[in-house]
Order: sequence, then C-alpha cells, then structure tokens
Amino acid sequence: MDKTLVIGSTGNLGREVVEGLVAAGAAPRALSRRQGAPDGGVERVPEGVEAVPPDIARERMLADGRPPALVDALLAGAEARPASELITTTVEDLTGAPARTFARWAADRVDVFR
Repeated sequence: MDKTLVIGSTGNLGREVVEGLVAAGAAPRALSRRQGAPDGGVERVPEGVEAVPPDIARERMLADGRPPALVDALLAGAEARPASELITTTVEDLTGAPARTFARWAADRVDVFR
C-alpha cells in the first residue's frame, strides 16, 4: 500500500484518520501545522508514522506531479485553520444517532475496504 500523507494529522479528525490507517496496516505520513511546535506537535504523531515537515511534503507532492497551485492550497489550508476543541451535537441532531470517531466508523466498515 502506498504511503498516504495525512494533512492536519495531529488535529481532532486527522489523528483519527492516522490511527485508522495504522490499524488497517497502512504506514501513513503525517503533516501538521503544529510540527516543531514547543507544545510537542511532532510527539503527538503515533510511533511508526513518518512525520513530514511542510517543506518536504511540498517537494514530494510536486515531484509526484501534483499542480503547484493545488499543493500550495493544501499546505496553506493546513496552516491557516485555527485549532479547535469544539464539540457539537450536530451529527446527532441531524441523524438521530451519536457521532462516531473515524476509527470506529472504519472498523464498522472494514470489509468494504478489503
């Protein structure tokens, strides 16, 4: 399986994506706007997951043939979003069922991804 670069990998959703990929046997790469932050953004990347700084991620995406404008937009989006710890009831309000983590959602559908 190719290595997947998860942008925002230490955020609320990104962390779940990384953990889900690792649980599925993948070896994701993790990019976060918090990498190198004094509060330990890099340390929050799970063991065995390659932490990729933004400049290296940019080089790799361009080398893979992605358009420069797309690469710049993806990386800018990762840097521009403020961190949030906001938890809402929107999912439950709309669906009538409580929200699940990505890991739980993926585990419930593991056969679909095989």
